[in-house]
Amino acid sequence: MANKVWSIPFRFPGITHVRCMFTTRVGGHSTGRFWGANLSFGVGDEMDAVNRNRQEVLKEIGCPFFAEVEQVHGDRMIFVEEGSHVPSLEKADALATGLWNVPLLIKVADCQPVLVSDVQARAIAAFHVGWRANRGGFLQKWIREFCEHYNLTPEELMVVRGPSLGPAHCEFINFATEWGEGFDAYYDPSSQNVNLWQLTRDQLIEAKIPQEHIFSLDLCTYSCDFHFFSYRRDHLTGRQGGIIWKRDEDKG
Repeated sequence: MANKVWSIPFRFPGITHVRCMFTTRVGGHSTGRFWGANLSFGVGDEMDAVNRNRQEVLKEIGCPFFAEVEQVHGDRMIFVEEGSHVPSLEKADALATGLWNVPLLIKVADCQPVLVSDVQARAIAAFHVGWRANRGGFLQKWIREFCEHYNLTPEELMVVRGPSLGPAHCEFINFATEWGEGFDAYYDPSSQNVNLWQLTRDQLIEAKIPQEHIFSLDLCTYSCDFHFFSYRRDHLTGRQGGIIWKRDEDKG
């Protein structure tokens, strides 16, 4: 059990066949600055350690591979379709699929992993929401694209935000120039911190997600140093994952 990757499971109420998981840094095979369960190949960790960490997670969820992207803080969304190649080299920050047993992986170390399912489990999505995505309204854009692609309405969706940088540690010393107008309500001038948790919730409501369909794990990656990687805290560090997949026991 020493190398088991410890994670936080989440289930949407009433959605039987959708699983969510937020991994922690606890467990795994990485050492040094990346100690624990780093899931990213792109931060300087040993490739073999990352592979072994990923295999620990895949073994636990019972799937052979992750669908993922090269995250670039942009607004592009990838749809993983039947017969398509897993888009591991595509530059994007959002993924969606209607396929069974294809786990969507978002890698984070302070950014918000946002996972989505419709209430009938026809399709799922995973979003990498950094502050630039909040500022640019990418979250609302991805919700629109997801609904259009799968013929859904926002009222049918449920959303969960995983552990990420909390309001007490989200400092922006150049708030006025980096954010621009329209975000003052989320900014505390005395501490120079931005409440990204509240901003994301409000943007989901703006996208017409019912408030009772919005869930969150209010765990700060910066503050919980034993449990999570944090770029703001450590700079050179690993990445944990937000993972969602459609799991039908009859399909294996």
